[in-house]
Amino acid sequence: MHDDPIRKYSRADFIELDLTGVDLSWVDLSRLDLTELDLSRLNFRGADFRGADLSGSNLEKSDLRNASFSKVNLSRANLSRANLSRANLSRANLSGANLSGANLNGANLKQSIMSGVNLHGTTMICTDLTEVDLTNVDLSGAAYIEP
Repeated sequence: MHDDPIRKYSRADFIELDLTGVDLSWVDLSRLDLTELDLSRLNFRGADFRGADLSGSNLEKSDLRNASFSKVNLSRANLSRANLSRANLSRANLSGANLSGANLNGANLKQSIMSGVNLHGTTMICTDLTEVDLTNVDLSGAAYIEP
């Protein structure tokens, strides 16, 4: 899959496939239904997820640096220990998501929905939290330095 960086993928490409070691950096996954899939430990660096539905999906320990998640449904997703540095999560729905231990340095979370999110142990250096309601968010052990 990594030989064609501009290929448009479908949900079928990710169901019951062994994606171990596959480079999915800079792929277009926009507006896809990727609900409840195991996408853990994959390289999605710079990938375009805009408008996709990743609710309930497992992205644990994935490389999501510079990825675009604008207006993405990530509710109940597992993003624990994922690298989301410089990712665009503006207006994303992260309600109930697990981001414990994630790297959110330089990420854009402007206007995202964060109700019930687990941010335990995350690093958020220069992270844009403009217009984000952090009520009922677990921030224990999180490191935040304003932009």
